Amino acid sequence: MKIAILRDSFPAKPCFSEPEKLAGILRQTQDSQDSVEFISAEQLADPKAFGADKYWLVILPYGPYFPAKARGNFLAYLRAGGDFLSTGGYAFDAPAIKWGGQWLTLENALKIVPTHELKMGSDGDEDYLTGEWNAPEDAQGEWGDPNGQKRWSGKDAAIRLVVDPAKTYTLQILISVNQLAARSKWALLVNGKRFMDISAGGGQTLNVRLGPKEFAGKNELQIGFEGKLWRPSEVSNSPDTRLLGVAVGDVRLIPDDPNDSAPDLSVLRQPINMRHGKPADFLEWDNAQLGVFDAGYRLTGGRSVTPAPDQHIAPEGFSLKADTEGWAAAGTTGSEWYWTAKTHRSRLIPLLDTEDEFGRSRGSAGSLMVNTLEPYKSSIWAYFGIESFDLFSKPGADKLLIETVRAMRRGAFVHDLHPSYACYRSGDEARIIGSVSNFGRERLACVARIDITDESDSPVHSDSIHLDLAPGETRQITTTWHPGAFQDDFYIARADLLVDDKPIDTERTAFYAWNELTIANGMSLSYRDNYLRDDGRPRYMLGVEAFYDRYCSAGMDPLDVERDFRDMADMGIHVARTFTYSDTEEDWRFRDALVMAAARHHVAFWLSGTVYMRGYLDNPDLISLPKDIGKRYRGIQGMFVDLFNEPDWHNNEDKPRDARFSDYLRAKYGSEEALRAAWGDELGKDEKLGSLKMGWITRDWTSLRSRDVYQFLLQQGGKWVSDVTNAIKSEDPSRLVSCGYLGWWNGMMMDPVVTSDALDFVDRHHYFKMTAPRGFDAQLAITDRRYCGKAPSIGEFGSKTYPTFKESGHNYDTVEQQELRYLHVGHYTLALGGVFASNWHWRDPQGSIFPYGIVHSDFTPKPVTKAYRAMSLLFSTMRPKYVEPEVYLVLPDESRFGGATGVITEAMMRAANGLIDARLRFGTINEWDLDKLPRSAKLLVLPSPFALSEAGYQHIKDFVLRGGGLYISGDLSYDEDRKRTKASRLEELAGVSFTKESYPNVHFEKGTREKIRYDDGLAYVGYPSMQFRPSAGKAIAADRNGPVAVLNTVGKGKVLFSSDPAEFGEDTPLGAIYIRAAKEAGVKPEAVTPDAKGIQVFRLSCKDGEAVMLGNAGEKSAKVITTVGGHEYALTVGANRQAMLVVKGSKLTAVEAQGDVSRDGVTLASGKDHFFAVALDDCDLADSREIAFVALRAGKYSLPRAGLTAECGELRNGKWHTLKSLGESVVVPEDLAGDIVLLAAPETVPRARTAVGELLAK
Repeated sequence: MKIAILRDSFPAKPCFSEPEKLAGILRQTQDSQDSVEFISAEQLADPKAFGADKYWLVILPYGPYFPAKARGNFLAYLRAGGDFLSTGGYAFDAPAIKWGGQWLTLENALKIVPTHELKMGSDGDEDYLTGEWNAPEDAQGEWGDPNGQKRWSGKDAAIRLVVDPAKTYTLQILISVNQLAARSKWALLVNGKRFMDISAGGGQTLNVRLGPKEFAGKNELQIGFEGKLWRPSEVSNSPDTRLLGVAVGDVRLIPDDPNDSAPDLSVLRQPINMRHGKPADFLEWDNAQLGVFDAGYRLTGGRSVTPAPDQHIAPEGFSLKADTEGWAAAGTTGSEWYWTAKTHRSRLIPLLDTEDEFGRSRGSAGSLMVNTLEPYKSSIWAYFGIESFDLFSKPGADKLLIETVRAMRRGAFVHDLHPSYACYRSGDEARIIGSVSNFGRERLACVARIDITDESDSPVHSDSIHLDLAPGETRQITTTWHPGAFQDDFYIARADLLVDDKPIDTERTAFYAWNELTIANGMSLSYRDNYLRDDGRPRYMLGVEAFYDRYCSAGMDPLDVERDFRDMADMGIHVARTFTYSDTEEDWRFRDALVMAAARHHVAFWLSGTVYMRGYLDNPDLISLPKDIGKRYRGIQGMFVDLFNEPDWHNNEDKPRDARFSDYLRAKYGSEEALRAAWGDELGKDEKLGSLKMGWITRDWTSLRSRDVYQFLLQQGGKWVSDVTNAIKSEDPSRLVSCGYLGWWNGMMMDPVVTSDALDFVDRHHYFKMTAPRGFDAQLAITDRRYCGKAPSIGEFGSKTYPTFKESGHNYDTVEQQELRYLHVGHYTLALGGVFASNWHWRDPQGSIFPYGIVHSDFTPKPVTKAYRAMSLLFSTMRPKYVEPEVYLVLPDESRFGGATGVITEAMMRAANGLIDARLRFGTINEWDLDKLPRSAKLLVLPSPFALSEAGYQHIKDFVLRGGGLYISGDLSYDEDRKRTKASRLEELAGVSFTKESYPNVHFEKGTREKIRYDDGLAYVGYPSMQFRPSAGKAIAADRNGPVAVLNTVGKGKVLFSSDPAEFGEDTPLGAIYIRAAKEAGVKPEAVTPDAKGIQVFRLSCKDGEAVMLGNAGEKSAKVITTVGGHEYALTVGANRQAMLVVKGSKLTAVEAQGDVSRDGVTLASGKDHFFAVALDDCDLADSREIAFVALRAGKYSLPRAGLTAECGELRNGKWHTLKSLGESVVVPEDLAGDIVLLAAPETVPRARTAVGELLAK
């Protein structure tokens, strides 16, 4: 057998290894059994010249470059068991074709190869599109092609084509202008200039002549479309809310010269590695793609390269001291793109580690991937990602290459090592199972030795298994330990594969042993007075989803679980949510393992998954699983339960649900006749109770059928929540229970407010675009049910920095945006009354590409982890205390549950944001719960209800009569059946008489925009819903038709009524309107300087003081002045960032800012960027001799405290580990940005080290 080395004319880079040098290294080995030959790119693509029957190994020395036309033959070679070794960067990342004497990647080709045809909707069409385009859809034969596709243009949509500027072309575009869009004339733009009009109509083919005059010497042509964008939902009954322009089908650029040809670029779009795929929630890849490297994981900050542990390939003495950049040799080992695969198809063995100057891992520089299952079973891949130098030109690297090739040739490895259970209980036998495969070409006699040790590395069990393996043979290995009673709570199992008594491979796993003492020493979690409590102390905590591939042993290894929970605690993370769905014994034991891991590291285990809502409602016998959870974990204090992840409904036919709907209607109306009388034409002639199909929610606000459908779903959701929660609590009354509601309000998703009565607190999941973080604030605020003891929380948020997701925009962030997201969620969840914020998720899985993690699959932290830790450090100093607010946002339940629900829920969200802008401390209460309104309430804000239940109206009226203030907008004269039968309410509360409707109910888009001016000078444009005559009410705002808003005294209270549903408008100055209402109710907003738009203030009560959170929603940094603890503070708040002041009595014990901080004119801290400072000794920061300081950016910072020295470090297993001494000045180098700096006097350093460990890890 032979070794092939690719040698061709690819572009040269310093990190590429010379093929001749590699050949020389391999040829000099005395025991070499292989001849070495060079092959060209053309030969690599030729099955006759290259295949597994000729070469067992091919070396690819050109980093990302690979001949695209060789893809098919190369993958066939791997499927046949051939191996490869690549070096110099991200393998297969730049497939290339040779054209015009040069190698072109897709990126190059798109700039210089003339475009002849663009198939709209085909793979790669995004390469030619700029601006915003809607997703591809079936053209349905619109231009005669039954298989054709089209895209609708959006904002700034254009098509970028490449031309030869000296030639002439016919541009042919298939285009359609919908008649609904034709109200705005459309035109074709060429290079930004209006070129020709486009008439209305479908199925058009535009033919345009273009040549040197239009190209003006440039080889890039841009085709755009000018016209007014439109939404189908605004011009028809369509539910489609997309913003559309014109529909575009295929585009052709036909040269006058018929011999003018261009290469086929489609081969460049065929993925080889896993950078590309379908970027949805996961990156969906095809099984043929090679799982080498990780497009979201670059090697950065490396200063040395050393052999990785538990491998026997890289020579022990190999070591490099060099700045190391490139790609981490991570990989994807799963059998399928989704996480439910039963097995992983490969094992990843790191060969080389890179470390920073402080000894922290920065990722693997080289790895071996051993494929144990199809489609590449027995194929072994070695790959090295360093781009800053040629690895194999370094001293000692010749031995690295030789030993790597020897190990690949031998091909013997352990894999799939795991315990039979993740956690054993007293009396169990512990069983370790694995496999050994010989993927080499020769028979192999070897020994598999399995050792089990406790955490002190003391052996408790050992077993040896002698194996004689034929080429291609796999044998299972197993050992069983009978301990009787386990003396420890965590054990490590190691399998060594030995040949001639020398180890050639090692794999580890672990298991827990159930230990009541360990559990008793874990977190003592409780919930009281709207906060979680740790050993009785109220805490606001940060958490993560501990995501595991729950269906295969490799994806839920207890060794990984233990490392995860240890690292979480070191990062100040104390809530860990994990999916656990099935009731197999293996799954129960994995739950047990998570309980143990959480207890060992003072983390609250949040068990997610009991019984699916739809499944339970169809089959109530499924209640056994939640009951078993309650029983099994009765009394364990360090855990709580999430009923299910994001329960939802669906708009599919569902006979059991339809039957329950008929029962619901029969109970509501009493008879079919009464139902028909209520619904009218909405009940079809042939529809009858018992056989009636539920249907779905429409956009018609007046639809009683839609209202009844929605309220039925609420009833069903509430029943599921109540039944399952009660089942758990019937076995364990102390168990805290919540449910993970997804963050949108519509019939498809469960409403988190009215269905959560049985829960202890309310949990939301929310993924928002960084261009609109205020939607997060509003949705969290609306979930606030602290008035009845149910605080909000965030159980999921997050994003992906993996670059491929930029293509779809699916929860994609840049690294900086991700930091802003985490900071925003952490701060605003606290500020708006949340009990914790928990992300999605902790660590990227190795089996799939699901890169929401803040830690890479190999446990190396991503940049955002440091910001998360810094927040935890700050928040851990606080003991928050709930104080009832004076202002309540009222959710109009009667109006929002039914047709056109989006109009009302968006109004609720704008109202919440308006109250934040007004700097009013507020809570939320829903209309149907107004009988629970706290006595602290002074002002109710009821945004654009239109319909109100009679009970809700009476509660509001009584509140005002007793002296309360009320703001109400739009209308309130519709009853529960959405008919205007309650106009008398306008007279009773607002003191006005209805005279004329401006548009029907909530459909403001059918009204006329009017300029509205208040008597205090406030002016804006809105949609007054009616005209009225003031009777008792005093007009305070008007438009050209007369009064719009009035102020009325009712009993002892005041009502500010505006017929403009101000919350329907996107740009209404709601903050100013609400401040006016608050003033009338005797409620003062928070004072702050500057009193400018975007500066937000939240004052939080604490057990022994208070905290102020300042948010800057503006685009520029601001110097903000506020008062806390009896002092005036001035601090810099960066754009889209937050700052905090924490005081105990009058002492400032913690601060966060993005610049200088002063108190009463005296500087306390200074810096140019984002920093946190915490007094660890409970003293004022100006006097403290133990300070923890974090700067998220490198630079010079100052805390004017004499006699303190600085050292930088981190926690490792709960203990302080010093990284570097910084002396007396705080100058943070780039490599230590985001790390913890301890400032302490020499005699207080040991105490400070202990204190920061207690603060973060405990």
